[in-house]
Amino acid sequence: MATIKTYTDLAKIVPCCMGCRTPNDGTVVLAHRNLNGWGLRAGKGIKTIDMLGAFLCSRCHAVGDAMRRRDFQFWELAVHRSITWAFDQGYLVFQKKPAPEDAGQS
Repeated sequence: MATIKTYTDLAKIVPCCMGCRTPNDGTVVLAHRNLNGWGLRAGKGIKTIDMLGAFLCSRCHAVGDAMRRRDFQFWELAVHRSITWAFDQGYLVFQKKPAPEDAGQS
């Protein structure tokens, strides 16, 4: 069984590519969009945050990299599918932040 320490590690166990939805053939990685619509600079050597990445097979990763800004919908859908899968599987959880007066109490 794969050891999962980071969001990136989930690529080892995600059941399919979140772009084309084909079964994970071992080429699925957390792909980072080179240019994004969130105003974050990205490109060679500069990556967006992992939560804005998508679990893509090598074919979709290459297609996605070639798209640049032309098809934001491809990335948006793949990122949405990736986050939804991770949340549904329990790898992403929301925790209630303690109220300021409770923060120092044990």
